[in-house]
Amino acid sequence: MNSGHLISIHTAPAAGAPMQALESAHAIAGQGLEGDRYFTKVGTYSNTPGAVRDVTLIESEAVEQVNAKLGTKFAPSDMRRNIVTRGVALNHLVGQDFRIGEVRLRGERLCQPCSYLETLTQVGIKAAMQHRAGLRAEILIGGTIRAGDEIAPANDPLEQNKQLVRRFFDEMWNPWDFAKADELLDENIVFRGTLGSELKGRDAFRAYMRKVQSAFPDFHNAIVQLTAEDDRVVARTMYRGTHRGEIFGVAPTGKEISYAGAAFFRMAGGKIIHGWVLGDLLPLLRQLGAQKLP
Repeated sequence: MNSGHLISIHTAPAAGAPMQALESAHAIAGQGLEGDRYFTKVGTYSNTPGAVRDVTLIESEAVEQVNAKLGTKFAPSDMRRNIVTRGVALNHLVGQDFRIGEVRLRGERLCQPCSYLETLTQVGIKAAMQHRAGLRAEILIGGTIRAGDEIAPANDPLEQNKQLVRRFFDEMWNPWDFAKADELLDENIVFRGTLGSELKGRDAFRAYMRKVQSAFPDFHNAIVQLTAEDDRVVARTMYRGTHRGEIFGVAPTGKEISYAGAAFFRMAGGKIIHGWVLGDLLPLLRQLGAQKLP
């Protein structure tokens, strides 16, 4: 499966209620999209609902083909699915894990059209949409989905590399889990960070983390965008924290800081072998009240 994109999100507060378009939605593992009728268990269910109906997806291309066949002008939201996609073969995701933005899902089964859908649209939809009416999926790892998010298979090598970078920030840096370095980093990693010169090896990397932690105990890395090619991943990032320890010769100020940055990674054998994190240093120094460049 090639990667595609989420182009719109829709929820309804109750069975038969109009679908509401959203720019973003919070996906809860094992439950669904917050505010949707299936999340609150007030939707319309078939007699054989199956084990999972956390979220439903439909291809925008399938709706376009039905309109061409029936001479109709239905919008994708008229099909009563939560997520509208483009560039994704949803039928191929049955039994497969995949990602939408930061959310991980598993394709459960095809979402076949029902007689109830015909009562909300028109006679003929059920036959025309057979095997093209979408996918039911289970939410494995929750988070926020947004219009424009990439949809990609979990077993794609580029996706696995991006997931490794997500874990680098979310499982190691943000919770200060120093032991995770053994799992995520090559033992001979070469790393250069905003606060220091190039270093080598996991122990040197952990020492660097402690240096950042002493200055900003609540330091948080947020990924804005990830791009992967071959064995490399680039992350556009935002950093924030509270200045609680000396850094760049500046005594603790208690100020809250935030600044943008970029991080460059190279992978081999399922681990990070090279990392280079570049923070936008000048705004950081200004926020700290530094009188000169370090």
